[in-house]
Amino acid sequence: LPLKVSTDDEALTFGLFNYLLACCGAATGYMQLKFNVISYGVMRNAHDRRAGMIFAMLCGAAYFSTVEHFNYLPKLFLSALLFFAGAGFVTDNMWGSRKFLHFSEWMEIVVILIVFIAVGQSMIWAVVTGLVLSAIAFIAKYARVPSMDGLPKRGDQVVTRERPVGEVGHQSFMHIASAWILIVSLKGYVFFSSCVQVMRSVEEHFQKEDDKKVPGYRRLKFLVFDGSALDGMDASGAMCMAKLSRRAKQRGMRVIWCNIKADLAEELRVRSILASEEDLFEDLDVAMP
Repeated sequence: LPLKVSTDDEALTFGLFNYLLACCGAATGYMQLKFNVISYGVMRNAHDRRAGMIFAMLCGAAYFSTVEHFNYLPKLFLSALLFFAGAGFVTDNMWGSRKFLHFSEWMEIVVILIVFIAVGQSMIWAVVTGLVLSAIAFIAKYARVPSMDGLPKRGDQVVTRERPVGEVGHQSFMHIASAWILIVSLKGYVFFSSCVQVMRSVEEHFQKEDDKKVPGYRRLKFLVFDGSALDGMDASGAMCMAKLSRRAKQRGMRVIWCNIKADLAEELRVRSILASEEDLFEDLDVAMP
């Protein structure tokens, strides 16, 4: 409405009458807003109560009798009301967002409308179709988000706290770390699609060692998963991580987890991914051998 009103008073009044409408089994919220818009459009002011009185009497008559009397109203009048109500919905929700929707999102709306018309204007099937399309779109978009923060790094490629050793000792440690330690930084939510990239990246390092016939003393000994940016994982993602952990252990590697939240660490224990408390560390500095 092109008016300046007291938002707090209107919200309080609106909420109180919603309780009354709910107790009477009437529609709440949006229908009252549409009536306010229509009333202002007809009366051209926000002070005349005649439209509200007539509307209340009609609603009372329909509530205590029947709605069949609406069939005797002029069809042009009913169609105009229907267009007025629908035009506001289209303007507010579709036309206003036309510049923000992608082509695929517009196609989702078209599919929902086609389903709504094809099944005899059944709203429940249109809602179900919208839920399914939304779920598919969410999975498809989230699957393109990588579950790793960059590529796996060797032990000498990460910055950790300085260790109290001499120059020779430090160089020796970095030389060993570059050959023995592989660090995978996980991020976001790991599920069946994004986990494939994690497995493929680690498996490539395993394959390179096998192809080059790297001697045992120079092969990877530690696989470190850094979960500082990890939000969680579903059952399929957990199965992938469990498979990757078993593959690493078969190669004689120790699998280490660090920067894991308490609830996520408990999930890893339940799913037998985190076999021992000795494989869980507070942060990457502590986890580095």
